[in-house]
Amino acid sequence: MSTIKQFVYRVLFEKEKNCGEERRYMPEILRKQIDYTVVCVNEFAKKRSIHPRVAFLYLYNHKGIHFLEENYDIEHTLSLEDAIEDLEIICKNNGGKLD
Repeated sequence: MSTIKQFVYRVLFEKEKNCGEERRYMPEILRKQIDYTVVCVNEFAKKRSIHPRVAFLYLYNHKGIHFLEENYDIEHTLSLEDAIEDLEIICKNNGGKLD
């Protein structure tokens, strides 16, 4: 599992723990959400010419990861370009300053 995928897994799968014990399986929708988030992080990193880890931390700290988590149902139907634009807007509105 890639490092970015591990970060995203930890952030999103934490909510799927039941009484301190991880479930033995991961629901398909959660797997798709993790994969989509990893793609968005990597595309954001490419567009900004930064390392994917830096991109993940930036998106996480400025509510971009939370935005993808909360709006997955809509965002995954958009083009990646639109999703990346949305992330840039969300992060900028939450104090992000990548230029």
